[in-house]
Amino acid sequence: MPKSLKISLSIILALGSILICIIAGQSLMTIAKQAEHNEQIKQEKQLFSHLKTQLQTTINHDKIEAQIGVYDETTHHIILVNYPNQIEGMPLGDTVKLAVLVNQLHNQRTFTPSDQVLADKMLRHQNNAATNQLLQAQGGYQAPDQLFEQLNMPQTMMDPNNWQNSYSTASDQLTFLRQIFYDSSLLSDKTKVMTQQLMTQDNLPNQGVGQSDLNVSQTDDQTWIANKVGHVKSSQHDYVFAILSDHHISQKDGLTYVNRLSQIINDSLH
Repeated sequence: MPKSLKISLSIILALGSILICIIAGQSLMTIAKQAEHNEQIKQEKQLFSHLKTQLQTTINHDKIEAQIGVYDETTHHIILVNYPNQIEGMPLGDTVKLAVLVNQLHNQRTFTPSDQVLADKMLRHQNNAATNQLLQAQGGYQAPDQLFEQLNMPQTMMDPNNWQNSYSTASDQLTFLRQIFYDSSLLSDKTKVMTQQLMTQDNLPNQGVGQSDLNVSQTDDQTWIANKVGHVKSSQHDYVFAILSDHHISQKDGLTYVNRLSQIINDSLH
């Protein structure tokens, strides 16, 4: 064999070996990245499983009629727990005011300065007269029902006689919040931004920032409804949550209860 041919073959074989090493190295990197990704998924599943167990154990221990829902946009995990097997609609109380605002923004081509004043009074100052005015302008207490239907919230309904007796589920409230804070095929960006701005801004040390709506109201049987819904975004998670609870013995008891549950969620997903 000519010497030049031997050199050419040696070069080809060397290049082939290098190419094989490169391909093998890339394959190993791909395998390593996939293994890392699988481990992250496993850890996230364990995290949300632990959070679900913790929430369920808490409400079982406290024996308070409650529903809790969490949806994480980062991982797409959903948690739903309830006590005692409370899967039907629960009273919304003042929490329904968020829907009143969204319905006003969604159905009116313009949002007048007077509408803005009423919305501010309704959400930031808990003014029921402002809520009545907005609902009357929309056509009555049941006006938001059409919005609930459009958003696919089958277990949410306004009370025709008293809007504070309207009801929903944690699952439906997650659907509603996802429309406000994430992509929506129905709500405009203006509607979403204005609703977010009128919710209370929460600063959570070492856990991120968010918006929430916390309401505690007395019922006809002299017990208290306590609900909290909101959104939190941290470095690792971006989630919405809904806590609906009923039959608290006092306003303070209800307030403490829902804040404790939301803190459990925040501590887990910081």
